[in-house]
Formats: sequence, C-alpha cells, structure tokens
Amino acid sequence: MLLYGAIFVSLIVIINPSFFSVFFGLVFILLLWLGAREKNLLNPYNLFASTPLTIIIYNKEISTYFLKPLNAEVGIVMFLGIGFFILGLLAVKRKKLVIDNGVVNRHFWVIFIVGLTPHLLGTIIAGLPIFNQGNVALTRESYSLPIISQFSIFLPISIIVAFQQKSTLKILLSISVTLFFSFAILAKFSILLALMFILFGLLKYGHQSRIASVIKLTIIPVVLLIPMLFSFIFDARSEFEQSDYQWRQNISTDVPILEQYGDFIYLPYLYLTTPWSNLAHNVEINDSYDYGLRTVKPLISLLQLDGFVEYEPKPIYQYPMNTYSFITDFYLDAGGVGVIILSFILGLFVKKAYLFGTYEKDSLKDGLWVTVGFATFMMFFSNHFTSVGYPLVTLVLIMFYQFACRIFKNINANIR
Repeated sequence: MLLYGAIFVSLIVIINPSFFSVFFGLVFILLLWLGAREKNLLNPYNLFASTPLTIIIYNKEISTYFLKPLNAEVGIVMFLGIGFFILGLLAVKRKKLVIDNGVVNRHFWVIFIVGLTPHLLGTIIAGLPIFNQGNVALTRESYSLPIISQFSIFLPISIIVAFQQKSTLKILLSISVTLFFSFAILAKFSILLALMFILFGLLKYGHQSRIASVIKLTIIPVVLLIPMLFSFIFDARSEFEQSDYQWRQNISTDVPILEQYGDFIYLPYLYLTTPWSNLAHNVEINDSYDYGLRTVKPLISLLQLDGFVEYEPKPIYQYPMNTYSFITDFYLDAGGVGVIILSFILGLFVKKAYLFGTYEKDSLKDGLWVTVGFATFMMFFSNHFTSVGYPLVTLVLIMFYQFACRIFKNINANIR
C-alpha cells in the first residue's frame, strides 16, 4: 500500500506540480508509512491520509470560480493543523490487547431494536424522504426526531455485534436494514458511515467467514458507484434544478473525455477540494475570534443550550459549496494558536478512541472508534467533531447504555 501510495503521489505531482502537492504528498506518504505499522487497516493514519490527499489534487485551474489560490499564510495554517494533529496521534502509545467478550457483545437484538426505533418513528411521522422528493428538506427535518434520532447510531453498531457473533442471519439483517434506511433518508453521511461499519466488522471479526467472501466481492463495485451516488443524492436533495447552481458551467478541463463524460467525477472533486478554498477564504477575511465557542458547540447542543449562544455563519467562497476543512473552526476560535492546541488535543482523543476500538474486543468501543474514525476520514471535508458532534453523542450514548446494563445486572443479581 505504501508503494502504491508513493507511485500515486508521484503521478499527481507530475500532473499537478506545485509546492503544496509536493509537500503534502510527502505528508501523505508519511501517514501511509505510519498506518502500515498498525494491525488494523482502519487506523487513524490511513484514515487521516484523505486530508493531505485532497490538497495534492487541488488545482484552481479546474475551476477558478470555486477554487481560490492557496497563499503562503493559508499554507502555514494547513501545515500547523495537520502537523499537530499527527503529533497528537503519535503522543499516545499503543497498549497490549485486552480480551473482553463482555455481556454487551451478546446484546444484538437489544442494540438492533434501539437503533431501528428512531427510523420507524421517523417513517411513521414523516415518511421516507426518498419517496417525497418534492420536499426532501422538510421531510428530512420531520424525520429526524429530537433526542430520539441520536439513538439511530446503534443500528450500524449492531453490524459489529453480528460480525462478532459470526451469525450470517444477523449480519445480513443488520447490514440490509442499515443500508436501506441510509439510502431512504438520502444522506451521503449515513451511507458512507454504514459502509465503514461493515468494513470494520469484516476486518476485525469476519474475515474468515463465508459471508465475508461475498461482501469482499461487492466492495470494489460499491466504491466505483460512489461518484454516481453523490450525483444522485445531490439531484434528489436539490431545492432547485442543478442548472441553477451553475456548478457544471464553472468547471473546465483540457481533457476531452472528461468534458464529455466527467459529470460523475466533477461533483465529487468539488466536494474533495472546495473545503480548502473555504478555509482560505476564512483565513483571509477573518478579523475576530470566537474563543472556543465553535469547538465546544457539540457540548452546548448536548446540554440543550443552543438558544443561549449565537454563532456567526461561516462565510463561503462560492455557493453552494459550503463545507470547510477541520482546521477552519479551530482557526475561527483562536487563530493559529487555536489550530496548534486544538489539533493536538483532537489527535490525542482520536488515538485513544482507536486504541479502545482495536485492542479491546468490545462492540460498543468498536462502534465508538468507527464513528470517530469516520469523522477522522472526513476531516478534509468538515470538522465533524465540532460542527456535527456525533462522536461526542456516540460516546455519551454508549456510556448511558453501559450504565443501564450495569443497573439491570445488579437488579438481576439481587433478585437471585
């Protein structure tokens, strides 16, 4: 994998020569080298490699409308954020494997039903968004019930429990139901997260099972279909016709085959690269700081205190591409100092979650790592740790579930 990565970076640098592509290409290779030393393919180094990868393919000439030139100041901010996050990962040492086949790992049906319930209630109240494309946004909003919808994270966690139990029926049931609702709510996030749960369960618990062989055969076709999936969901969720966005008219290339057949590639390319353009835009125009409010936003939301805090919307460079790399919130909170300190702390947290999910055989800790790992993979696109906050929500829900299990265990012990 390291060799392939080096060859790939070399080709990109030849096609897209720049200081950024060379420097962050080396960072990409470093991450692959660190990832190759880990026992789990889904480790934080491999997952975070997506971030420098999106920088080395950044070429403003493909769309001068959507992509800003990245100047030296922006480059320093990018280097600090990525560099100190990696240092945070390296600061946490590995530990020995702990064999723990706890009672939670036998709770498939409980975890499955808890995760399924929010979807069933949302369907009853609002219907499935995929069948109401005339008003997808409103349907999705009504479908996602306050507080209750957070428990839907247990549905993909049931996939890991099923793999650990090596039950073909439970594996097929959990995967099919999770993917069905992920597609039905037209959420790229949910689909990609479900695929990561499947891959993690396969790698850690199911690599020798018969069903694993079938799943492996579907991985490559699914990956190839992802660009078309992005385009489909973009169309389905648009409140206007795609021509109103004019995104296609503002992309150009000298490659004839891409001009004719590249629509399925262009939109994913913009998703991969415009977060850096928005970071550059914010670095250039920002003249005040939020002093940590954006970083603690998930905690504020968890405590239901959103009404007491006002957030200025983050400026975007060009509508409708409105995502930002993970560095943006840290920079808006405290400038370069915030980027250094908060990126390092985030690296510590991610590595701790990885060790819990890799070196212990506990399905809930596995689930926590997959959510944290997915957020790590998406750091080029958005800071899910601050803007969405599901890693914190998952941690709290898992702690709540473990607490409930201990209470029921004590009650049963007293009855006996």
